[in-house]
Amino acid sequence: MQIGKAAVGVALVGGVLFGAAPAFGVSAPVGTPLKVFVLPGNAKVPGAVVLTGAVGDYGKAVNVNSAGKPDKKGPDGKFLLKKGTITLDLSQLKAAAATAKSNDFNTTTCSASVTFSAPAAVLSGTKAYAQITGSLTLTETGAFVLPFKGGKCNASAAPSAQWEAVTGSGTVTFG
Repeated sequence: MQIGKAAVGVALVGGVLFGAAPAFGVSAPVGTPLKVFVLPGNAKVPGAVVLTGAVGDYGKAVNVNSAGKPDKKGPDGKFLLKKGTITLDLSQLKAAAATAKSNDFNTTTCSASVTFSAPAAVLSGTKAYAQITGSLTLTETGAFVLPFKGGKCNASAAPSAQWEAVTGSGTVTFG
């Protein structure tokens, strides 16, 4: 019980010191910073997302088409959050991904990493985020290990292992 009371106390003090609106899910002030942390999913499983700053929320991240329907090749990303949804235009990030190159590919271990960035406009929101606007700069970082075939890296095969994350920051307004 002590931990629970302490957590409530910290939340209340934090709300008083730093402004209760963002802490408790109420609309943030104009031009408030927002940070995004995403572990992308795949065609079968949505990714995980956490937002901090102007929006303190979490949920799932999926790619969607221009009609907002799930589509792994869709140009937009939708955050399915506890208090509503936020849709971003990911077309520039996807274009950056298509031209990104690794500068540390190791032919002995068949491993590499790659990082690229692009702007992403906030297109729309629902529920608590119904009037959200703004833009973010997203950075995607990935690492992978390719399989060997005939003693060489098999670049045409799916990676043996891979990891990726997307982070971003920008400012948003509500209404």
